[in-house]
Amino acid sequence: MRGFIRVEDAVYVGLGTVLAAMALALLVAVAIFFAHTLLADTLPDHAVQLLDRLLLILMIVEILYSVQVSFSEHALVPEPFLIVGLIATIPSSPRAHRRIRATGRKATPRRSGRRWSKLGLLTS
Repeated sequence: MRGFIRVEDAVYVGLGTVLAAMALALLVAVAIFFAHTLLADTLPDHAVQLLDRLLLILMIVEILYSVQVSFSEHALVPEPFLIVGLIATIPSSPRAHRRIRATGRKATPRRSGRRWSKLGLLTS
């Protein structure tokens, strides 16, 4: 039994290290991309892309937090996963808005109902 706990701890430490490195690398890349778009005066054109990348970083940080909680308590806590799920639904709104604006179609209850049903499923 003690061997399994050590293996579990090693996996959590490795996973946490990889997630932290990935979040830091993405943060540096986003900062560089932000500086380039700001200097080139193309920030409005790339704002959604920047937000997508920032939301990805937030998701990684929340997953890192859940790994940290799992490592310290040796139990899975559902709250961080709910936050990751809620963050994951955010990018669909600007994309849907761009699609609707580009095609000239209006949002129908069926399309917006899918998004709300995903959010309802995540929060239940």
